[in-house]
Amino acid sequence: MAKTRTTTATHDGVTFTRSTARTYTHVVIGRRDIEAAVRRDRITSEEMVRRDWAWYGEIAAGTYKHMEYVNEQQIARATKLIALGLEAATKLVADESEQRARQLFAGWEALGWAGRPDLAVKEQRTWQAPIHCYAEVLIVPVQA
Repeated sequence: MAKTRTTTATHDGVTFTRSTARTYTHVVIGRRDIEAAVRRDRITSEEMVRRDWAWYGEIAAGTYKHMEYVNEQQIARATKLIALGLEAATKLVADESEQRARQLFAGWEALGWAGRPDLAVKEQRTWQAPIHCYAEVLIVPVQA
């Protein structure tokens, strides 16, 4: 069995560590584009509330055909959203989603480790796709 070693890389005061038997030369790190992620999550949240509005109404009224599978937290949430009305509920859920996104997407994160520079470039290009919402994707050499 190969000997496990710890590989580290540091960027912008953040240290990335990985323990493995493999040898890595680079780590690909990313920092999310928080505004893009918030926009995407806000749109998704608004669509979800509008799509599920009738379901919330059934849950709040207790007329949902599968009420045995609904817990108290879901009933309280549905009742709260229905009481607010569609527009206010949509705004509330979108604001909660924005707050969650801002907490989750702060700072740098390790996206992948590579044993050769060309593989690090390949990994970097993968994460630069717009769907991933990264403002910056960098290649950082590991420390010897």
